[in-house]
Amino acid sequence: MNCKKIAAFFLILILPLNFVACSFNTQKSNEKQLNMYIGVKDKESLNTIKILTDEYRKNNPDVKININNIIGNKVDDNIINGTDIVFINRSDLLNLAPKGLISDMKNYYKEDNITNRYYSVVKAYGRFNDKYYGIPIIPYNLEFLYNKKYFTEANIKAPMTMGQFENILKTFNNSSKKIPVLLNEDMDINSAVFSLLGSKKSISMINLENIYGSNKEKYEKLKYMQDIFSDINNLVRNKVINKNTFEIGNESTLEKFNRGEIPMILLSSYYIKDIKSQDVYFIYENMKNIKVPVVSNTLISIPTNASNVEAISDFIKFVFGDNMQNKLLKMGYITGNKKINSKNTGIRQIVSSHIKNSTDDNISIVYNIPKKIVSSISSKIDDILSGKYTGNEWKDIINNDY
Repeated sequence: MNCKKIAAFFLILILPLNFVACSFNTQKSNEKQLNMYIGVKDKESLNTIKILTDEYRKNNPDVKININNIIGNKVDDNIINGTDIVFINRSDLLNLAPKGLISDMKNYYKEDNITNRYYSVVKAYGRFNDKYYGIPIIPYNLEFLYNKKYFTEANIKAPMTMGQFENILKTFNNSSKKIPVLLNEDMDINSAVFSLLGSKKSISMINLENIYGSNKEKYEKLKYMQDIFSDINNLVRNKVINKNTFEIGNESTLEKFNRGEIPMILLSSYYIKDIKSQDVYFIYENMKNIKVPVVSNTLISIPTNASNVEAISDFIKFVFGDNMQNKLLKMGYITGNKKINSKNTGIRQIVSSHIKNSTDDNISIVYNIPKKIVSSISSKIDDILSGKYTGNEWKDIINNDY
């Protein structure tokens, strides 16, 4: 009898503990999680990603976000390690999609009406072989700006044609006046120059995209690549640009530019929020048929083995919903969202119009070329700026890289 009482007493003690343990395990297994990998390293992208994830956490405290951004890890490795969302650049997208490591996101484009709510060039950045493997977070333009106050005091007229613009550059070169450049960290000055001159050509970015990573013979046929090098050489030979024309800018540069101490600047529109002066205008403002290169260096993609489908869908709806896009606008971003961008005014409205009027062919040319080739292009431009043009730059690049 005593034994039965003792056994009953222990059962009373154990059962509540078991119930609590079961409840805890059930709660833990039901906890929403979102596993993210950040495959981009430039500070501009990291700043934007932090804003998005912080805002999502605030609005969704029940979702645990696990972020992996270990420097040096291959994106491929993290795709197969239970990741739900990856933040990658276009080059990664073009490498991962053919391997079947990231999913076609057509359902997300459809559910969130990305196709109609966002500009065509934005969607083009997430496309490969007629499928959408990513959604770009923010589009940026490459913009030449000038300070009217400086121009007026120096008796320089705003250019009405490309020829007049080149004459202004000549004047600056003769006086050793440098043009500061502020770009997202994943693009160097030479890549920007190549993109700007490439945008003057009739280049089909879809055709370039379709041969991405293919064989040597297909790249050898791209004769317009050598034409771009030739154009750069002509600018050097005519003393429009040289190796000292451009210099890397910083926050201090922007302050000086706003005050009218610097005449001209080339920047990614990421920095347009730092342009405060009413004296700032666009170099291309009075020119017709100018294609402004558009850059989008961070996309959201979904690995094919992602499991937290509901949380993924919620996150994408949140990021690309009008509320979050409006918050980004108030922070100074120019988004790819048509409705939200319509609220921009002044210089920001002009940047918005450049994105609005862009097509697939406004994609910066270096974002549809393998990284190893882009690196070689930059080296060849260094040579040309130093007076070492050969006429075989593109041929040499392909022979060396393949």
